Amino acid sequence: MDNMIRTDEDLLDEYKRLEKVCSKKFMEQHGVSKYIEALEQNKIYGDDYYKLKSIRRLRNHLIHDDPIIYHATEADVAYIKFFYNRVISGKDPLSNIVRTYKSPYIQTENTRPATVNKKSFGCLIPSVIIVTLLVVAMIFVAAKVPILLFIMVPLIIIADVFVFLNSKKFAVFMIIVELLVIVAGFFRIIGWF
Repeated sequence: MDNMIRTDEDLLDEYKRLEKVCSKKFMEQHGVSKYIEALEQNKIYGDDYYKLKSIRRLRNHLIHDDPIIYHATEADVAYIKFFYNRVISGKDPLSNIVRTYKSPYIQTENTRPATVNKKSFGCLIPSVIIVTLLVVAMIFVAAKVPILLFIMVPLIIIADVFVFLNSKKFAVFMIIVELLVIVAGFFRIIGWF
């Protein structure tokens, strides 16, 4: 570390500042490395990606290797200051993604972007058909053999559960119609209809 020139020290100081901001952004250590990983995860391979990788490599050489061989330039220091200001002001590539997609998430190894939770309607159509057939059958059965009405009601309730799991509004409508048919069936059994 004794052989460092002023630009090397400036680069290390600016890198520490950037590291601190990026670590805070990702809530993890090694913030610059996490930032680079996030760029890779989001397939952002622009100038910032390559320059950050280059500066991280230079910083690692300055810290871990012989500083006589590797030296930072004024351009390296200026870039880190420039990039730091972009991160602080929210004008860096990852902040642009967040603004573009209006999502608070950045896709990294530990986080995934928010997804829209869409219900699968795979069971809805068969359930509606089954419920409809059971209700129609119940009307005819109630006229001929009233006791079978009590067997069909639990079958309708089971089918309603499948409908309810897929579409609550439609299930409520179906249940109201079924209750009206059941009441009409009971009136038919006792002879009021």
